[in-house]
Amino acid sequence: MKVYINSLICQKEIDKLNYDGKTCSEIANKMNQSRYVLSKYVRNPSTHGTKIKNSGQISKINTKRKKQLKKLASNKKISLWQLENKVDYKISRMFICKTLRIIGIVYQKLNSNPILSESHIQRPVLFVEDILRKGENSYEKRFNLGGPD
Repeated sequence: MKVYINSLICQKEIDKLNYDGKTCSEIANKMNQSRYVLSKYVRNPSTHGTKIKNSGQISKINTKRKKQLKKLASNKKISLWQLENKVDYKISRMFICKTLRIIGIVYQKLNSNPILSESHIQRPVLFVEDILRKGENSYEKRFNLGGPD
């Protein structure tokens, strides 16, 4: 069973064994602890366990800027390039994409579809109406529905 150095009883026992002249390896074997952790405690018992652990790499943007990105990107069809130009700070498109994914916005690549005008929509309709107006015979002549002659 591993005894943690954080308990006050364990610390007092380590201090007593250290005062009696036992080595760190002997104390570590008796307490079932690693020598490295134990030697760190013996060197400076007052600061043991007080160091705040680093949670990782520091973020490039703060929460205010993340909220700004979320506001710009949510419910809009806007490209990453346009988002990059709209923000007032230097940030890469890949970092914008990663940040949006962390926030919870799934960003997809926009499809480039041509914009259809009214004439694009009306031409096929007029074509079919013209064929139907001329009658059935011209329809068969134009498309050769009977097969090869």
